[in-house]
Amino acid sequence: MSSDKGVIARFAIQGSAHVGSAVFGLATTLVMVRALGVDGFGAAALGLSVLSYALVASNFGGELHATQVTAGDHSTLGQNLTTVMIMRAGLSVPILLVILGLCATRVWEADARLAVALFSLSVVVNIGYPLWAAQALERAIAACTLGSQGLNLAFVLVAAYFDAGIAAYAAAKVGSDLIVAIGLSVWIRIRLGAAWQPAPVAYVRQF
Repeated sequence: MSSDKGVIARFAIQGSAHVGSAVFGLATTLVMVRALGVDGFGAAALGLSVLSYALVASNFGGELHATQVTAGDHSTLGQNLTTVMIMRAGLSVPILLVILGLCATRVWEADARLAVALFSLSVVVNIGYPLWAAQALERAIAACTLGSQGLNLAFVLVAAYFDAGIAAYAAAKVGSDLIVAIGLSVWIRIRLGAAWQPAPVAYVRQF
């Protein structure tokens, strides 16, 4: 019975975090629409859209595999942290070059090019973002999910208060991602005693 209660409690926490994250995300959108106007928000939305596709491409399923392997054997966490970073770093190079190339061709308006270029910096942050490790260990997921959106909303409110431009809203996104990535990495290092370990080439190839 206590096991069932533990499962229910975890689901309740995760569900509440997802709901809270959705509320923060909606609030962020509303603030940006009000502050940037239709054209400005359109440029920001394009930047976020390109970022979403870029993140999917740079992860390329590697973090899903790492989550499964780590969940089955926690001793592989160190090697998997390194392997996922290597994978993401390698894939991020051509992805960012394509994005820069599109910006250079002026296929978008100036504000849209700026938004795409700046929001895409989160691809670099994502290289060392170990959220998948928290999912594999079933620890700190809610804090990361809610924390990232909460920080982003806080920074967006500051940008709106100072009537800042698109660059500030991109900085809000990149900054919130960076803070959570660093915090989660420190937590993994201190709380779990795990560190990035060298991964053999053959092990990396399996991913």
